[in-house]
Amino acid sequence: MRQLLGAVFAAGEHAEHSRSGEVLALTDPSGNNLVPLHDSLGSTLWMVNSSGQMQTTFTYTPFGAASQSGTQSNYPYLFTGREWSDIGGVSQQYYTWARPYSPGLHRFIAPDPIGFAGSGTNLYAYVGDDPSI
Repeated sequence: MRQLLGAVFAAGEHAEHSRSGEVLALTDPSGNNLVPLHDSLGSTLWMVNSSGQMQTTFTYTPFGAASQSGTQSNYPYLFTGREWSDIGGVSQQYYTWARPYSPGLHRFIAPDPIGFAGSGTNLYAYVGDDPSI
């Protein structure tokens, strides 16, 4: 058990914000205390240890494909803070609130739940196919 931000965590546990579900701190399987740091979109940019040293750095393409450097991390909340899934190296998608998103395909995998009232005629589009707007 380790103490971080006034709470005690066993290896593999984490603390979440009570309203947003955002991970505030975690203990990795090796027992290291880590804090994820985010940009204004909520994308995780760094994992910092309890000494304030960057352990892992994450970078993203405009459509959200992630890469990392430094200490290898299995932290799942990456681009815009959404949960990354790579089951068997096949699925490679983010889980958003309403539907899964594929950064490799640059689109959602399921149609827009509000249909044509959403982003126009393409029910699978992500940010109008222009993430730099």
